[in-house]
Amino acid sequence: MALGAKLAGFDRQVHGLSINRDDPETHPLEEELADIANECAAWIGTGVRLKPSDLSVIYSIEAAATAW
Repeated sequence: MALGAKLAGFDRQVHGLSINRDDPETHPLEEELADIANECAAWIGTGVRLKPSDLSVIYSIEAAATAW
């Protein structure tokens, strides 16, 4: 979704909610998700790339309730 948002020029933050990892210190998702997004970007032939810092992952439902 973050890649599509960037390609479409969407200028808001897209948040992801982790449903199976609750510790961003030992199991961060941002790097893994950026790699997946960049593989998709290469596959569709765009030069757009995402960095882990471009992604927002919320690691608990309690944090999700206050993120917006």
